[in-house]
Amino acid sequence: TADKLANAINTSIAAKAPIASPVFTGNVGIGNASPGQELDISSTNPAVRLTDTTTSGLYHDLVSFGNDLRFSADGGNVQADTNIEFYIDNAEKMRITSDGHVGIGTTPATTFHAKRDNDNQLTATIENNGSATTGRHVLKLISSGTGSGTKLLELQSAGGSTTRLEVLADGRGLSQFTAKAWMRYDQDHNI
Repeated sequence: TADKLANAINTSIAAKAPIASPVFTGNVGIGNASPGQELDISSTNPAVRLTDTTTSGLYHDLVSFGNDLRFSADGGNVQADTNIEFYIDNAEKMRITSDGHVGIGTTPATTFHAKRDNDNQLTATIENNGSATTGRHVLKLISSGTGSGTKLLELQSAGGSTTRLEVLADGRGLSQFTAKAWMRYDQDHNI
């Protein structure tokens, strides 16, 4: 029963020894008399907390908050530069840094950074299969800056050494190959 399980866990924790019979069958409910999964936690905002004892006060939460699922890394804000990291097959695939940057295949230096080291794979695909005939966007880039030199989009060659295409926020664009421009689109819509 739940009382026996709680007593066994509390006794084991107090003694810092393994539970004599660590295999339990059936489902365990916390706040739920009829659990639907192996562990079923029911309350207004059910949560699981992981406390890391290597740093005093450091904990991470997984919380059901209203209609949302919330991941909270370093909820007490006691450790600088905390990340949320996603691992698959024992290798990091994605991370969200403490400053809100998202990196896929890399540690991000910008708000979103995706990197792929396999030459035979696409880095990104953006697809819209909507059936609307007007107002449909596949990609929308928005910049609050409009001064000359503010770039809405810049495409560079490998290594980021040469700009191949840039679209400035004031509507001007420049596409170039090596050092020569082969097409210009100015703010007066001239090509």
